[in-house]
Amino acid sequence: MKVTSDTNLASSISRLVPNLLKIHSYGLCELAQACSQQLHSPICEIMPSLSLSLHTMITRGELRYDQQYNRVFIG
Repeated sequence: MKVTSDTNLASSISRLVPNLLKIHSYGLCELAQACSQQLHSPICEIMPSLSLSLHTMITRGELRYDQQYNRVFIG
């Protein structure tokens, strides 16, 4: 699924990330690569939306980030 607009991209990422994290935790770079592959978009195009989505989901307590191990997982 090729995503074109920033709004659609952010929405797609917000749905995709929790589904990916149900399988296992990811490092930030691994998560960016997985999202890039699933959305058929270059990493450089998804990074702003991914960063914003991760920040929002972590702030809401939906996800957690372990700085020591650089892992994102479901909160």
